[in-house]
Amino acid sequence: MATPSKARRIAGWALSVLIVVFLCGPSAAGKIVEWDGKAEMMDHLGYSIPLIKKIAVVEIAVALLFLVPRTAFVAAILLTGYLGASDQATDGVGSGV
Repeated sequence: MATPSKARRIAGWALSVLIVVFLCGPSAAGKIVEWDGKAEMMDHLGYSIPLIKKIAVVEIAVALLFLVPRTAFVAAILLTGYLGASDQATDGVGSGV
């Protein structure tokens, strides 16, 4: 197997950093920072505020694992599970089920 070129490695790192920035920035920060309507929205989703903060810590930890080359594969699997669970958690919202 050929070694990836320098441009491909830089592109890979750039995409990895971009994923981590979006997971740690808007996603995790929105779970940690207090804002108007947060308690009502989380109550509607069925989550408590302390649980959401713990989820944010796990999200940040897994996102940072994604940057370490030796753990990136496991982190990608964990992120897939995390994002799948978040999608499943919001499927029934507003459907009256």
